Amino acid sequence: MPAYPAGDFHKADQEFYAKLQAHFAKYHDLMEQVKLKDSLRTAMDYSSECNLYFQENKPWELAKASPERCA
Repeated sequence: MPAYPAGDFHKADQEFYAKLQAHFAKYHDLMEQVKLKDSLRTAMDYSSECNLYFQENKPWELAKASPERCA
């Protein structure tokens, strides 16, 4: 997990990071097995997870309310 200047990760950030790591590991494994359709589906799931995180956490508002969390 990358260094976080404000201390511990926020709970939502920890959960998001863990989900992304799981998606990446699954994607990598599927690519190693040359399962291209499943790999692409996993990449799209990864993208959806990112979109959901942005919609829920609204970083454009968070940057104003809690700039240390956005550092």
